[in-house]
Amino acid sequence: MSSAAEANISAAALAIALVALFTALGQLIQQYFATADGYRRCQKSVMGGYSRHTRLRWRWREFRFETLYTVPKIFMVGDGAPSRIEQVLLTGSALTREKSLVPWERRNGESLGPFHETPQQLEARRTQNWLAKGVKPKPSASHSEKVCWLSFLSMIHEATFAAVKELQIHKDTVYAPP
Repeated sequence: MSSAAEANISAAALAIALVALFTALGQLIQQYFATADGYRRCQKSVMGGYSRHTRLRWRWREFRFETLYTVPKIFMVGDGAPSRIEQVLLTGSALTREKSLVPWERRNGESLGPFHETPQQLEARRTQNWLAKGVKPKPSASHSEKVCWLSFLSMIHEATFAAVKELQIHKDTVYAPP
């Protein structure tokens, strides 16, 4: 064999060896990231806005990643006034929904994304979509796939919003003597 043919064969062998090395390194790195148990379940589709606070931390003693995530601290306030820093009263308004990382939800459980659309605007838009398409959307199972505190906080927002609205109606009513 000539030296040119040997050089070609050795270059091909080197290329194959490098591809195998990079493949093995990729698999090794993937295995280390796969040790972060639960990281897949911390996506936005499951945790809502709380997914932004999910991160991985390397544990040297165990030689693996661990998943760190944030959950809300839910507690009752006696007088209705915030008593702690960063505490948010759940009033159902767009501002408190944004601060508590709980978006408005459609009836089928899908979030509306940005905190800009009120339930009345949503209902009007959905009615227009139904009239345009002629078909009502089918409910999905995505609501049951979310973490339980998102549904709970959303229900608190809705109940508080309805109670505050009812209180405003009674407050604005002027009672005159007969």
